[in-house]
Formats: sequence, C-alpha cells, structure tokens
Amino acid sequence: MPQVIELKSVCRSFGKKPDLADRIATAFGAKSTAKLLRAVDGVDLAIEQGEVLGLVGESGCGKSTLGRLVAGILPHDSGDVLFNGKTMVDKTSQKTGKGLGVQMIFQNPAAALDPRQRILDAITEAPIAHGLIQRSQARSFAIEALDRVGLREDALDRYPHQFSGGQRQRICIARALAVNPEVVVCDESVASLDVSIQAQIINLFLDLRDSLNLSYLFISHDISVVEHVSDRIAVMYLGQIVEIARASDLLENPLHPYTQALLSEVPTLDQTLSEEHALEGELPSPLSPPSGCRFHPRCPIAMEECRSLAPRLESQGSGHRVSCLAIRKEM
Repeated sequence: MPQVIELKSVCRSFGKKPDLADRIATAFGAKSTAKLLRAVDGVDLAIEQGEVLGLVGESGCGKSTLGRLVAGILPHDSGDVLFNGKTMVDKTSQKTGKGLGVQMIFQNPAAALDPRQRILDAITEAPIAHGLIQRSQARSFAIEALDRVGLREDALDRYPHQFSGGQRQRICIARALAVNPEVVVCDESVASLDVSIQAQIINLFLDLRDSLNLSYLFISHDISVVEHVSDRIAVMYLGQIVEIARASDLLENPLHPYTQALLSEVPTLDQTLSEEHALEGELPSPLSPPSGCRFHPRCPIAMEECRSLAPRLESQGSGHRVSCLAIRKEM
C-alpha cells in the first residue's frame, strides 16, 4: 500500500530560554543551566493508506508530540515529515484539492470545543474558511456531518456543555472530518470516556475508516485499547521507537523487554499480572536521558554494552523491527 505519512529521522526538542541570571552567569564563564528536552529523537515511521497505526508507551515518552508533528500543529527541528510523498512544513502544506490532509482529535473533547460556539459553527467554521463549502450550505453540510457520527440535527443549535462526554467526542470527530482529511491523529481520544462509550467510539472510528478510506495514527498509553483497532503497533520509549510490528505479531511475540513489560501489566481473565517482565523503576527524565540504550536502567536483560551503545531499529523478519542489542546478540 502507498504511504500517506512518512517520518524520516524526525526530531523535536523543547528548551527553556535562559533567564537573566543564567545569561549573566554564562557571560562570566559559568556553564549554562538551560536544558533541552528531546521529546522526539530520530523517529522513522510510516503510515500506509487505509491503515491504523497504533502508538503506545508510558506518559511522557513523546507520543503526543509525535502526533502533533504528524498533524502539522508543531514544526519539527530536523528530519523530514512527508505527506503523500511531499515535504510537510506546516498545516498549509497538507492542503489537497478536497481539503486538509491531516486532522487531530484530542483527549478532552470539552477542552477541544469552544464553550461559546454553537455546534453548527464548530463544524462549519473550517470548511467555510478553506473554501470547501459556501456559507449558504453550512446547515445542510453540518446535518450530514452529524449524521455520519450518529448525532441528529437538533444538536446544531446547542452548545458543548449540553452534551455528554461521548457526544462531545462525536462532535469533535465530525468537526475533524468536515475538512475531508486523509489521515486522522487520535491522541488518547477515548481515554477520558467510560468503558462502554469507549467501545462505541472505537467502532465508530473503524466504520469511518472503511467508509471514508481514512488512515489513523491511534495514540494511547493503554495497549489493550490499541490492540483492538490497530493493523500495526509501534512502541515508543523516551522519544524513540523501540519496536514496531503487525499487531498480531507484536502481541503474540513481543521482542523488546519494554514491550514485554507493557503487555505483562495488562490484566486478563485467565492469568494474573506477570512478575517475570514487570516494569520496574520510574521513567527517566527526558531532560537527561540515559546514555546508550535509554531503557537499560530498567531492563532485566541489559548488558554492559547497553550502557554506552545506542541500538537501532533492525528487522527481525515479516515487518517486525526492534531496537535492542541483547536481542541482536541472541539472533
């Protein structure tokens, strides 16, 4: 399948600007205390047309930043982000003949919607601004957009606070689809919802994928949610992808110790939590990540060379790639 999104060695850092005291100290020869946080560090990733790519990892590993880079909300510092083979610099470079190529759906629908804006305006504002519809078409367009996500016309003249969390998320989905995207980035889009509502929204995502030929980057810290929607799953740790494979392959045969630890912490009906791969320790600070393999301080199979050598993603066959020196040595 053709690749609709491709990331090549993409990096994004955040740095605190030096304050007056730091600038004065630096002027007198002291070492600057300003630190750089590398939220995304050399990521290579691709999303195929019609594919759901799941992205999992602990909170603080850089998943949301990566999603914003794909959506064009944040610029990248280095590397390349390609949309349909063309370099994507910002939101304007995603424009297609039909609309905007990439849209994003956020975790908290209440915060994503303007509380003073009617649902009619929330859905039609962007299509009108980008010339996709005329203002005279707004109401009929919005009715169709709401119907697509299972809501009725009477929602158009109401405000966000008059809806439940699941209904608000459906409105956010309708708003995202109003500009005819090819790719939708879902950033923890079901995390704030009740479990029963989560299932409804996930089924809606899959139905829309089939009817509109959408591609998804589905971001979550919960691998048990991602496994139900994803064709492939990528595992992220401290700004880097450590394993990527078809969903069935990764779930049945996780290779990286971090992936094994994430899966071991998912409770099931037929087994208790595993002690063998239990994840120990806290996530290191991204302001000062460990040298070598970033997972080595928490890794049960770490070797001495893991402290100094940074592993690369390497193929283990059938599209399964993993970044681990110990596994490479075993192979």
